[in-house]
Amino acid sequence: MLFPELICILIAMLCADAAFWVIAIPRLRCVPGGALWRVLLSGFIIAQMLYLLAALLLPWELRGSGSIVPLWVHTQSYIWHMIVLPAVMLLVAAIWVLSKIFGRRKNVPRPASIDAAPSATKENALTRRQVLAATAFAAPPIIATVVGVRTVAQLREMRVRPFVLRIPSLPRQLDGMTITQVSDLHIGRFMRPDRLPHIIEKVNGLKSDFVVFTGDLIDLTLDDLPPGLDFLHKLKAPAGMAICEGNHDLVD
Repeated sequence: MLFPELICILIAMLCADAAFWVIAIPRLRCVPGGALWRVLLSGFIIAQMLYLLAALLLPWELRGSGSIVPLWVHTQSYIWHMIVLPAVMLLVAAIWVLSKIFGRRKNVPRPASIDAAPSATKENALTRRQVLAATAFAAPPIIATVVGVRTVAQLREMRVRPFVLRIPSLPRQLDGMTITQVSDLHIGRFMRPDRLPHIIEKVNGLKSDFVVFTGDLIDLTLDDLPPGLDFLHKLKAPAGMAICEGNHDLVD
């Protein structure tokens, strides 16, 4: 079940997709290969809107680690809707507002000697503004796709950051105690359970005295809780373990 706030967000994303589509298509009409670019852009936006509709109508098929949707589709759509599209639409809105505030410069009449020599090539030539506009609307989907595919490879990476925390008032018997903090696994559509054994091996390999898990064990659905609990049970902590919930743990 989707909570009302998430439904509103998904509907807003659908509207943003549609707005981008309506604004972008005319800008691609005048450039070389414009028909192909319009087809590619339309296919991209339709795919994004279908993803959002599936999230609204069939959320159980997208939210968990058992999703039938390929991982790169999740990452690409996430980057497009959460980062690229909002940035583009904010930029478009800002340009529109500024154009309304300052207005456009009025065309200055040209001398008769210049106007008297019409040129067929000049009428067909692209202006700099047209090229920039076409590029501005063609580039974002490409960027989102490339970054989304690249992100899949980065999901396999894990960072361990060791450091010494000095606490002046620390009791002497705790001096030298080692603590491993694990956080924000978000087991689900991005972090699949098959990645957990590698993380368990890394954490246990540190041989810390105490382990803390600071929230967001799962991403969106309780269906992913069993592998998450199994993950926590397999962490070795001689002095004990502390766990707290994160906001994503409470979504479902």
